[in-house]
Amino acid sequence: MTAGAAASEPDPGQQGNTATVMHTATQTTPSFRIEALSDTQDLHAHAAAWNRLAQQTTPHLPTCSADWLITWYEFHADQQPDWCCLFVWQDDSLVGVMPLVLQHTRRSGLQQDWLALPRDEHTIAVSPLLYTGMETAVLHALLTAVWARFPTAQGIEMNDIAPDASVLPCLRAFRHRYIAQRTAAYLPCHGEQATYQTSLSKNFRSNQRKAENKLKKMTGVEFEFLTGTQATAQRLDQFMPVEGAGWKGERGTAIQESNELIAFYRSLTKRLATSGRLEWHFLHAEGKAIAANLAIRFGHAVIVWKLGYDEAYEKCSPGKQLFQKLIDRCFADADITEINMLTEADWYNKFNMQRRNFHHIRLYRPGRLSVFLCNYWPDTLITTLKRNPLLRRLVRQLRRTGNTA
Repeated sequence: MTAGAAASEPDPGQQGNTATVMHTATQTTPSFRIEALSDTQDLHAHAAAWNRLAQQTTPHLPTCSADWLITWYEFHADQQPDWCCLFVWQDDSLVGVMPLVLQHTRRSGLQQDWLALPRDEHTIAVSPLLYTGMETAVLHALLTAVWARFPTAQGIEMNDIAPDASVLPCLRAFRHRYIAQRTAAYLPCHGEQATYQTSLSKNFRSNQRKAENKLKKMTGVEFEFLTGTQATAQRLDQFMPVEGAGWKGERGTAIQESNELIAFYRSLTKRLATSGRLEWHFLHAEGKAIAANLAIRFGHAVIVWKLGYDEAYEKCSPGKQLFQKLIDRCFADADITEINMLTEADWYNKFNMQRRNFHHIRLYRPGRLSVFLCNYWPDTLITTLKRNPLLRRLVRQLRRTGNTA
């Protein structure tokens, strides 16, 4: 299929759940069948195919899977009444998925409708899924259906696109703008572990040994790694008190502090366990869990999604001790290439983690002067000014002056 295959526009007034998009190109190309679903019950029928596509295509993240996003839609349908998940089929094969919500926002002094990928504090790095080798054609089919279904939408806010997401290289065929980016940490787990361990600072290795010696003096010390059928959703009850025993509990952001979050994670971990992707990591001592990770095995990576430790045992660094044992396991497993944190934290530097950029992108609706004048042009101007080093220095100086006034 040629990368520049064009899609014919379906009837903008068509609001049904299914449409057929025919592609025309110099070579023979197949037709795509588009389904636009906005009822969570309808999503379940596509869960298996959706999960397979998430495994097969980049960015290979669990937050792009049916397990995660069906759960998200179930718990956000009331807050996000205008949502739609689009599926692209080639014959009986699922080749594209784009989950969306319609948001009413104020930009450029105007009230506007914008579409966005699902995102909140407990769901990040969501990307459209595009079948490998057909990315641009599938994205074109998706966007054709999106603009037809949401005639008032000015564009799509893609906040948190992974650097290896299949949507990135084919965006050049569409009008878009990179708005911002953030970094996230990961730890490659291939090669010789001894080489990696010696790369850590001597001071940190010394502190780890001291903490390990203190841990060994405690009773009932045990590291427990639950995977596959052993990793059941019921272990959430054991994880939550550990996560809530530290600063998250003090700030009220721990899972157990919110009935809605408890329900969300019960549903999510149940789905991940059924798919065989859920992992639990525990460090036990003195008859209780003193450190714990909620993790997901996805592709060749272990994603550490939630973690915590009991600060009453801080002298033995239980969180770092558990993480070191995870590193040992991952280096010993040839099928695991990295530990992915998906986030950023200062303590990651102690383990010499590497960084990758996640992108905030705006994809603009084509063919409307208002979109160009009120969105694309202002975003272009602001982005250009932000990249000007002289302007950045001036802004920093003004901020310092304001702080000292």
